[in-house]
Amino acid sequence: MTRTLVVLAGHGSLPSGMRDAVELILGEQPRLRVAELPPEQTPEGFRRHLLKVLDEGTPAVVLTDVFGGTPHNVAAVVAAGRDDVEVLTGLSLPMLVEVITSGADRARELAEVGVRAGREGAMHTSLMTRVPPPGAVDG
Repeated sequence: MTRTLVVLAGHGSLPSGMRDAVELILGEQPRLRVAELPPEQTPEGFRRHLLKVLDEGTPAVVLTDVFGGTPHNVAAVVAAGRDDVEVLTGLSLPMLVEVITSGADRARELAEVGVRAGREGAMHTSLMTRVPPPGAVDG
């Protein structure tokens, strides 16, 4: 069975940093790819780069850093022409870990895992650990 690729697309070296972090936690990830947008690259240049990353013809889920940014916009246009490519935005380490470790393999299923993990991975933890001031009434 062909494993769905997981492609990290984003500004600067963020995709490589996310790959490094997830591989520090989980070990080498052969199906993980990166597509980085350096400051001097045009949207068309990024599109060509992303197409090379996706050129294996393998299904893929593309995790982008920010909605409306060039990496996301380009990935969305590329995915619009392919049934086997899904695009998520809001890339985070919890999202990436869950996608990589998920038993799901189809791009659409991995996208659903990623969205759920992204939502659940964002927490305001200081509210969980903050001690109420003396005399505060709970309620």
